[in-house]
Amino acid sequence: MTRGLSSEAEYLISLLRSILRSEPAPLPDSMRDTDPGLLFSLAEAQGLSSMAYCALHRLDLPAEGLAQFEKAHRAYVTVGAMQEVEYYRISAAFCSSGIDHMPLKGLFTRTLYPEPLMRYMGDLDILIRSEDSLRIRDVMQGMGYRCDRLLTRDDDVYSKNGIVVELHRKLDADGLKNPSYYDEPWRFALPACDHLFAMKNEDGYLYTVAHAMKHFMYRGTGLKSVLDVYVYLTGLDMDRAYIREQSELMGITKFLECMERLAYETFGDEPMSDNSSEILRFMLASGSGGSSRNMEAMYQNDSGGGRRGNRFTHAFRMVFPQRKHMEKRSPVLKKAPYLLPVMHIWRWLQLLFCYHDRIRGRIRGYRSIDSEYAANVARIHELAGVDK
Repeated sequence: MTRGLSSEAEYLISLLRSILRSEPAPLPDSMRDTDPGLLFSLAEAQGLSSMAYCALHRLDLPAEGLAQFEKAHRAYVTVGAMQEVEYYRISAAFCSSGIDHMPLKGLFTRTLYPEPLMRYMGDLDILIRSEDSLRIRDVMQGMGYRCDRLLTRDDDVYSKNGIVVELHRKLDADGLKNPSYYDEPWRFALPACDHLFAMKNEDGYLYTVAHAMKHFMYRGTGLKSVLDVYVYLTGLDMDRAYIREQSELMGITKFLECMERLAYETFGDEPMSDNSSEILRFMLASGSGGSSRNMEAMYQNDSGGGRRGNRFTHAFRMVFPQRKHMEKRSPVLKKAPYLLPVMHIWRWLQLLFCYHDRIRGRIRGYRSIDSEYAANVARIHELAGVDK
């Protein structure tokens, strides 16, 4: 299938393909060169052990070979079911309180999978109106949620019994060449019922790809992002002209084309190209949450590529981030940009007296990345159509 993939990666992809395409799972003899422990570790790193189990359990395999997968599957299904129940409770509470809201990302994407609970979600992402944040706090706390963050960034965060809810006042435009594209998030909202809204399929797809691109650019992203693209492409009849037009406005066309090509080549019938093969290996190595190593390589490339000579530049960028990054930490800067120097000084004091170990750790991480690895990350970014 793909040059350079381990037998575990090959087999994992074949299992996922069998689920997506409603085909028989590969026969057990396909595993003769596959280590079940390594297969599980890979699937778990990709957040796909539950989906892989759905294919494996149909095969006549020894129980001990499935034990890890079955345990993980039960845990993911339990959490996924709890998340689903909580989302409907929150949505009902918002509707009865007259609070406009719109589910984002995984809450819709998972419905495109053969079984929604196959698609693991880290948290619940919901768009809200800025003026409702304080009202929502009362509603969420009345439902037993703890407020972990309120009005200090672009999203408010609540948690309860391991369920994390992120309430976004903005759509994430980080990484877009045209970040103003999502300045008015509610223009993408279509009414579903009283106070509940939904994106049309094309806009949900574009937002999913844009979010994947952000992760790809910084820490990297895993195979689940390719799966999301594939289920959109094969599960929905979308307006391709609209997608092309909007992707151009957003500045994500190259990455979008790369991900679509990769999705069809990985899970469809198209042959795998050399470029796609390299990108796929990078994503498998990154895992679903990416890696700090990729981020340090990105920072090194962003500061000129020198391994040691730019460590001071790297530290400076960490202490004094660019305005677009500071605005995410301190939304007040969007209305009062003249406060940027004050916020920089405040951040410098915080790092100096509270987080000085973080600075040393980040510089050590930065210096640990050799120039060859950084150059390879830059090359993968170029192949994927990602321009920093």
